[in-house]
Order: sequence, then structure tokens, then C-alpha cells
Amino acid sequence: MSTFTGLVVTNILACQGVQTVYGRLPASELASCSDVQAIDEQESAQFTYSRVDRDGAARAITAQMKPGRVVTFQFSDGSFDEWRINITLDGRGKSGVISVTCDALWLDCVNRADSAAGRGWVSLLVTGTRGYEFALTQRTATSIWDTFIIPNLPSWIVRGTITPTAVLPSLPVSRLTPGALALAVRDALRAVDVTCEVRLRRNGTTNYMLDLVTQVGASAAVPVFHPSLSLLTLDRKTDPTLQATRVLVKGASAPDGLAGKWGRARMRAGAPSGNVIALTDRNGGANPVAFDGQFVGMYLLRVLTGRTFLITASAAAAGTVTLGGGVSTIAADEDVEIRLTEPNTNTRRVAINTQANAGALAI
Repeated sequence: MSTFTGLVVTNILACQGVQTVYGRLPASELASCSDVQAIDEQESAQFTYSRVDRDGAARAITAQMKPGRVVTFQFSDGSFDEWRINITLDGRGKSGVISVTCDALWLDCVNRADSAAGRGWVSLLVTGTRGYEFALTQRTATSIWDTFIIPNLPSWIVRGTITPTAVLPSLPVSRLTPGALALAVRDALRAVDVTCEVRLRRNGTTNYMLDLVTQVGASAAVPVFHPSLSLLTLDRKTDPTLQATRVLVKGASAPDGLAGKWGRARMRAGAPSGNVIALTDRNGGANPVAFDGQFVGMYLLRVLTGRTFLITASAAAAGTVTLGGGVSTIAADEDVEIRLTEPNTNTRRVAINTQANAGALAI
């Protein structure tokens, strides 16, 4: 298992060329070090260290902790993470502890764009006039990335993996930074049931890549934490404030008539065998079919596209559902959900009309 070994302060990122090293701090000389992921998708790193070294001399590296400089967190397997210094608190009156807060490089997509023409905002040049408020029509995510987002980002950021292929009929732009536009594209696609996430990832020491993928970390192994082995502490706390939990049966209808089903809980779909698909719990639990015929008349939602399929049969022993047809495009290991009703049988609930100049959603 890789361990944290220390940090280095430099002038530029590893992918930008030869770095000037301003100082190093081994892990043993740090008082604390943490990486925090906030609910609003903002990430930050913070570390503290003593203002004087073990010999009582003031550390020279403190003078190099300037906003905008790069802090590289190094690990024993040779991997590293890069951050930008934001705030340095000199703890002369706090037991001599220096506290440094760093921002994720994602913020470079917001306020460090090096396109002089855009001044950090994406823009559209029409007959010699540059505008910052316009509408993008009939565009795919790839087109928006290549035309408006990547050209206005620092030169060390390039287009990465773009998974969604849907065409957006219209997307308003009003003084958006490249990062804000990337998030706007993500939100517009999610609004029509196209699952996607934005990610800025390091590509070795070559560059950074801005992705729009179905799920960040989809190919990673599911970690297992064992009490008294991997977990240092394991506490359970319940708080009923502004919260209510209703337990539904896994089976027939509840006494009030509410159907017993998994609701919007996601399941893993096996590879189709004809029109039959096996459903399993990704966490290793029992299959969702409690009795034969339980889901007949309901609908299976394919999360990847938002398309629904009428369920004509379900078998408890095999944990399978039989669909009305058209399932050849479903691949093994996809996420699916059960829907109680769906008026638009075998169509996408909200689909995009990809015909030229359609400019409307096909419902």
C-alpha cells in the first residue's frame, strides 16, 4: 500500500517543464495533513508544520509558501498529487505553527484561464464583435469542449474522454468561465437523463485532461473495510432531525396499496439472453424478485440512456425479468432501475430530437 512521504513546493506543474524547487517537507516533519472533499464539489488540502526545525532555526520554506505556487504531495510508489497554494497563516502567536491551505487545480478552469481574448470567460466572435452572452444550439458535449471550453483553458489542459453523444438543442451561455460551462453541459445532460460527471485528471507528466464520463471511478475495485482491521473506528449515530424513513416490503403491495418494489434503487443487469435479463445486487444482497410475476406490468429503466422496457414476466428463483423486446443494446454490468408506471413504453422518457434544426425535446 502506497504511503505519503512528503511534499515539495515548486513554481510550475510537472507537465509545464523544468520545475524550480523552493523547498521540501518530509511527512515526519508535518504536524497534520488532510484532503477535504466538500458537498459542493470543491476540494481543498491543508497541512501544518512547525515554524522552526528540530534545531530551533526558522524554516526557509515558509517564505516560499506564496499563493499560486504548486505543492506536490508525493507517495512511496512514485505517484503524486498537485495543488495550488491559496492561504498561508503564519502562526507566530499560535505556538509557532504554520498552516497552509491549497486549492484543487480544478479552480484553474475558473480563474486562471490564459486566453487573453476571453479574460477567463468563454466568448463567441461574430462579425468582429466578441460576445459573452449567446446560445449554443444543436451541439454535442465534444463540440462544446473543442470549440469553447478547451481553447479558453490553460494550455496544459486538453480534452479527455467524452462519453455522452447526445445533442443539446439549446444551451444558454452568459459570462461563463470554461469550468462553469463544463458544469453547465453536465447539468443540461443530466436534465435529460444522461448520467455524466466532470473530472480533471493528470495524464502522467504530459498534461491534464478534462473528462465528461458516465461515472468517475467506474472501473475501480469496490473497497472492503473490515472492522478491527482496516477501520480504526466504527461509530453509528442516528439523528431524526428533518428526516423520516419509511420501510417498504420487498414483495407484494403494502397494506396501503403502495407497490412493493425497489423504487429507484439501482441493480446490476446481466447480459441479455433473448429478452430475459438477470438482476443482481451490486453489494451482494439477494436478487430483487420476491415472487414470480412480481414486476409484470412495471418497467425496467436503462440508466445509461433513460429508455424503459415493459416487463412481461419475472422469476424469483432465477432473479430474472422478461422484457417486451428491443433489449439487444443492453450490455452486461449496466445499471438498471424498476419503475412502477411509464406512459412512454419502450421510448426514452425525455429524449433529444437530433434532427437538424429541430430545436425541441421529443417527449
